[in-house]
Amino acid sequence: MITKSFDGLREAVARLAASATVQRAYLQELGVVPSADELGLEFDDALAPVRHQLHGEAAAALRILDELLSEMDETLWSTNALEDQAWQRVRETAETAKRALANT
Repeated sequence: MITKSFDGLREAVARLAASATVQRAYLQELGVVPSADELGLEFDDALAPVRHQLHGEAAAALRILDELLSEMDETLWSTNALEDQAWQRVRETAETAKRALANT
């Protein structure tokens, strides 16, 4: 069960680390375009059950990623905004978290 929870978190983080093109295609596949909310919602849903089990680099990177997403203006939660610099910061932070989670 724990491994499955971490797998879900790894998948959500990987989607946040993906390029805007890949994110847009994923959201299109889900049928939620023009909204990009699902990227953040999936991360929240995956993080919640394992948050207390995280330590070290993974916990720190995920905390920063969570803060970045929480602080994003509502205008950034659309597929049109996926090229914005705020999303680039999310991708960079998610990439760091992805590497840290590889050892979890």
